[in-house]
Amino acid sequence: MFGKEEILFSPWNGGYTLTPKKRKRTRSRPKPKSKAQYRQHYLEIFNPSEDINDIQTIKPEDCMKFLKSLKRQNKKIKTGCIIFHNDTDGFFSAIMVRDLLKMLGYQIASEDMHATTHMEIEKIKHDPDKIYLYVDIQPQLFDKNIYCIDHHMIDSKAFKFSSNIFIYSPDNIEREFPTTSALLVVYLRFVHAGGSLKYEEYVNKKIWTNEEFTRLLVLLCTVADNLWLLSTYSKSNNLRDWILEFNLTERKLIKSSMALSVLLGTENERERIIMVFAEKPIELINENFVNSAVESISVQIDNLFKFGQIIVAECEQFAEENFQEVGKELERIEDQIKRKKETIRKYRKAMPIGLKQNTKAIMEMVETVGDRDKPKWKQIEFYGNEIERLETSLINLRGRLDYYQKKKFMISSEIQGICLFIGHQSSDQVKGILSSLLFYFGFKNIVIEEFEHYAVWGARGFSQDALESELTTLTFDKHMLDMYRIVEDVSKTLPKTYQRSLNISQNVTFDVRYIGGMGGRGMVYGGNITGKVPMLFAFLEAKTVIEIENKLRELIKHGQLSTALKGLTEGESAVPTAHALRSKFKSKNWITVQMISGPTSGDILQGDLGMVITWLVGKSKELQIPLIKIDPYNNNNTK
Repeated sequence: MFGKEEILFSPWNGGYTLTPKKRKRTRSRPKPKSKAQYRQHYLEIFNPSEDINDIQTIKPEDCMKFLKSLKRQNKKIKTGCIIFHNDTDGFFSAIMVRDLLKMLGYQIASEDMHATTHMEIEKIKHDPDKIYLYVDIQPQLFDKNIYCIDHHMIDSKAFKFSSNIFIYSPDNIEREFPTTSALLVVYLRFVHAGGSLKYEEYVNKKIWTNEEFTRLLVLLCTVADNLWLLSTYSKSNNLRDWILEFNLTERKLIKSSMALSVLLGTENERERIIMVFAEKPIELINENFVNSAVESISVQIDNLFKFGQIIVAECEQFAEENFQEVGKELERIEDQIKRKKETIRKYRKAMPIGLKQNTKAIMEMVETVGDRDKPKWKQIEFYGNEIERLETSLINLRGRLDYYQKKKFMISSEIQGICLFIGHQSSDQVKGILSSLLFYFGFKNIVIEEFEHYAVWGARGFSQDALESELTTLTFDKHMLDMYRIVEDVSKTLPKTYQRSLNISQNVTFDVRYIGGMGGRGMVYGGNITGKVPMLFAFLEAKTVIEIENKLRELIKHGQLSTALKGLTEGESAVPTAHALRSKFKSKNWITVQMISGPTSGDILQGDLGMVITWLVGKSKELQIPLIKIDPYNNNNTK
């Protein structure tokens, strides 16, 4: 399955607008002033029973502290439960750590292995008679019987090791090797078996590759969680070097890691895949188990891979077409302005000397002293009207010229990336996989999956600060808005004399903010978008913040804001925040892509896709993406 063939390098390198730039570090890992301060900070956040070390590497003694704590707990607690993130890295990390827990004396049944997401984790209840080990995801609260192994930052910290926390996610680790929870688990197993190497030595000497199947699992997890390291933006070749060294195929590894994550993100497949793997110890599981799982949804994965591939190719072509079209339109407008100016010059030359530069004076004379029956006055009136018409036309042309010059600047400067809006998908891993694929093929991006009242998103290629800025929307404080509406309604019942003296906007303030949660590491982030915004604000997101505030102030001044908020839709004055974001991205230097659902579900995996519409600074284009339509009741799938 993973035999040698030519490595897939993307033909899309981002074009003239997406030349990778050296990223400027915007955040550094906070450093406590003293061990005492760090200890106090940790106690305030997690209230653990032991201290924590803030260090730049993992030593065997750090592993032993964690392992000995688990062993001590086994004197009182015999049953363990593994909670893992429902993706490839989380699942295989859980499979490998299950065997480690059994070596430490715990009983782990298949029903004690639970996949979860960041949205669902708050619903998990803990039994004090069990230990809970979270893998590739972090619990909301820590306790004596709650443990965690993860490679994502915690509380903005890159390293945390204690008796129940084993987290390693340094900012610059990609310079050395990519991080996964799977690598942390196999290192813990190595130390438990008597290994004495530090973590970096263990990884760089490739001790983890000695067992062929373990090596395959670690590589699948690494590709799944670090696909961006194979993109044109990455400065590191470590992951690609690993793939080459072990005679593996990049494309097949990518698709296999995608398939396993998709299965784990699909509710009706998740339990089946867990049962297949969880029933057997790791030494009895082999590549055939992986192959069987991957083959079961190979067509769906081909659909997803093809969708990402075509979106990137079409977006790059669309940007180029826009650039050329804007350039042609600018030439046409400039030519029209030149010809109209020349015509005006000729008309003025034909006018009496005192009227050559004063169109207003021409028309005033025609109206007051002119005799329209005489040829001379008919000529003056004709030229005056024509000059007026041409000058009005010039004003409009200059406005269009300014608009297209701004468009050209936005397109010719660096396009921020692709913002892809998709409907609800059958697997909750689709948005993250799509985001990784778009980045792998050459575009920084945000993928937003919309539900009825909220949205979830994945992003690749941006810092947390940049994402918070891009995902902000204009909003009011709800209580303040309700109070304003009452005052506005009352003011309309007052005599006009009092209305003029009543300042109903004095306490109204606007807020531009990100509404939702966010988490991630490096160039990989995800989160959710919650709440609603007034429909009016969704329309105004296409403007700048200053233009928005000016428009709202104008509505407030005339006592019409409340009416505008209520009257733009029939019965609905607010829309989900994601709708406002779509308006915002469509007007900026982003390529905005909207997926239109097919006849039933709009599911990309199933090939149920109607069409795709792309926007770039006001220009739109419809696309048809040929996917294989999967009929669950018929094996003869069609394109």
